[in-house]
Amino acid sequence: KINRKLQKAQMEYLTEILGKEKLDKLLPESSVGNPTITNFQYRTSHNTIHHLHHLAKFSQSVGVVLENIQSVTEWGGGYGNFARIFLRINPRATYTIIDLPIFSFIQALYLSTVFGHEKINIISNVNHDIQKEKINIIPLNEGVLRKLALSKTELFVSTWALSESSEYAQRFVKASSFFNADYLLLAHQENSQYFPFAESIAEPLTAYDVIYHKKIPLLKNNYYLFCKRKQGD
Repeated sequence: KINRKLQKAQMEYLTEILGKEKLDKLLPESSVGNPTITNFQYRTSHNTIHHLHHLAKFSQSVGVVLENIQSVTEWGGGYGNFARIFLRINPRATYTIIDLPIFSFIQALYLSTVFGHEKINIISNVNHDIQKEKINIIPLNEGVLRKLALSKTELFVSTWALSESSEYAQRFVKASSFFNADYLLLAHQENSQYFPFAESIAEPLTAYDVIYHKKIPLLKNNYYLFCKRKQGD
């Protein structure tokens, strides 16, 4: 079910912040998967509007130019739409998605159809490396993640997936300092019987300054959390 009020508010924000010329470039859907069009001016879906809103809100709140971000690591990538949008903003970025195997293969299929098979690098064991300017897809594998934790990324993204993960997974990501990210773009819900550790990702982040942590309008009990790494950490 489409939340029309939320879509309207997000479109008003995007129009104000980005303007029509950028929205003409970033919002139109790919025909892959036959997405449901909910905004006919830009031929786009609410999912794409929602994802672009995350990025625009982060950029405005933290003062980061998204076109300058060269590496992104996303925890939980859905079918790959967030990656698709970011790579429209910066096609040369190195993008890494960590997810359950079933979603990893959906992402590989979707994103290879959109960008071409040569753009996809599936990392299934510790002998495989991140490839620059490609979409690196990691089916959840602790050995691979421990190796990844030694590297660095500019932006770590997780819109609800990390807050829905186990306490062990959250501790692992935190212990890696979010894969040594410079910036965090997170969204989480309040703790509940279904997600008892949802708010744990917002607990004291010693290496980061919290730039923005507020409720998301029209999304009850949900929050944005945007952070920047402290100087020297």
